[in-house]
Amino acid sequence: MLDVLLVEDEEDVRICIASWLEDAGHRVTQASDGGHAATLLESRTFDVAIFDVHLPTIDGLTLARRARHVTPGTAVVIMTSQANVADVVSSLRDGVLDYVVKPFDADRLIERIIVPIAERRAFRRQFEAARVEWINVAVGIRVVATSMQMKAVVDRVKAVAQGDSSVLLYGENGTGKKTLARLLHEASQRRLAPFVVVPWATLADLIVESELRALDGVGDRDAWFRQAEGGTLVLDGIDQAPLSVQAALARVLAEPSSTARRGTDWQPRGVRVVATARTDLSANVKSGAFLEALFYLSAAAGIEVAPLRERKADLMPLVAGILSSLAPGWASIPSIEPGAYAALAAYSFPGNVSELDWALRYAFSQAGTAPIAVTHLPQRIWHGERDAGAD
Repeated sequence: MLDVLLVEDEEDVRICIASWLEDAGHRVTQASDGGHAATLLESRTFDVAIFDVHLPTIDGLTLARRARHVTPGTAVVIMTSQANVADVVSSLRDGVLDYVVKPFDADRLIERIIVPIAERRAFRRQFEAARVEWINVAVGIRVVATSMQMKAVVDRVKAVAQGDSSVLLYGENGTGKKTLARLLHEASQRRLAPFVVVPWATLADLIVESELRALDGVGDRDAWFRQAEGGTLVLDGIDQAPLSVQAALARVLAEPSSTARRGTDWQPRGVRVVATARTDLSANVKSGAFLEALFYLSAAAGIEVAPLRERKADLMPLVAGILSSLAPGWASIPSIEPGAYAALAAYSFPGNVSELDWALRYAFSQAGTAPIAVTHLPQRIWHGERDAGAD
């Protein structure tokens, strides 16, 4: 339901239009002159204001400009005759959303103008609710889990966090595996100890092997396992490590002094290993691409993280959270147009949450202070691959 201000000096026309709007489920406040309408605009907030061009006291176009400053959130619609269309069209730059040419019927007003405004308002309320929920999240690791798939993943992560077994988080690139690894660490008894991430994909083989040789009894042992002592060591992208590195890592993990254990005072010792991979490593073991010994040492518990295209219920809170993170403390949080959000919802996101984050940062840089529109998004999103489930 929309709260509508209808300003028309011809009583029979005003009553007729008001009945159309009320029959469509909207609440209507009527005024017959511009002066009364101006007073109402200053005292109340309306979703929509419909002004006739010719009004006593203050004309409709002047009212539209005043509404833009007094109540910028109100959608302004102008009613005009054919003779005044040129003036009304030029006023679209002054905050007028749309116009109708007299005479018009109920369908033209309701279906072409009022329904889209109502849909736009509903989207904004839904998006604002998602944004407020994000802002009100307690300080800690923010993991969006609106979808059933992600709720199940978070519950499983929190459950395995209570033990010390190694964990494998697997799923496509960009799904948030490192964030979940951090959540696991924070939910465990190791949360006060170090959290160390080793990015296999970014390290040269020789550097990796050199570190592992040091841990294997040659040279300085003050490396990854020493840095993570008592805490959590994340082996990020372990499926990308060559077999020679896998063998060295397996030897290190096999040493009781390296992996998770409890001391006599029940305090964490060694490190808790969390590995991330793009696929379930059991398939890599069968193909010979991953060592069976390392699989058993690094993946006692396996948790799959679904791609974003399979959990679209998480999209809106993710968008709200990312846009919130883009606003400096002194600035208003960026907003997004329904059309732009629809384009995001239709896209398949092969890069998952990481690609969504990049796309919104790109759009924010293009939009400046304006709401993000579909044309601000990367072209591959609004001209590109659509989700297989989209219409």
